Amino acid sequence: MRFEIQNNQLFRFLRTNYTISFVILGAMILVLPTSIMLAEDADPRTISIVLGVLVGLGALIFALTIKYARSFTNSLSYEVKDGILYISEGVFTYERKAIPLDRVTDFRLVQGWLMRQFDLWTVQVQTAGAAGVAGAEGTLLAVKNPIEARDHLLKIRDEAIKTQRIEAAA
Repeated sequence: MRFEIQNNQLFRFLRTNYTISFVILGAMILVLPTSIMLAEDADPRTISIVLGVLVGLGALIFALTIKYARSFTNSLSYEVKDGILYISEGVFTYERKAIPLDRVTDFRLVQGWLMRQFDLWTVQVQTAGAAGVAGAEGTLLAVKNPIEARDHLLKIRDEAIKTQRIEAAA
């Protein structure tokens, strides 16, 4: 079973998140050189050139970040097959996790304040066996119908545990 992903909402969420970060970072980066140059009575043309270069670099980096957000969104894939949850994601480094559902202790639904604006949820996959590892074993971003997805995963997990107990008893 494959889970559908809310690609458009996830991309819009990432784009908004990156935009907020860039505006804050850009404001801080532009203020520092401008302050220094104004304090040293720099030539106005020099200030204009430096600010133009910084704004141009910022625009280029922002455009690349938006391209990254689209690529990341398109790389996501979640699938359950034979009692194993496969999570695939990545742009620069492609990662595929295989989490046996009989090891899963909980599926947590999480929604941050910005995610709420885009009606997005993450489903965090919690396992018992990861000693010394904090956080979720895996995360499903922007799954359509997250409550139904969690309930379906719980049902498959319960069946996998039941099957494992029957095999152990035999």
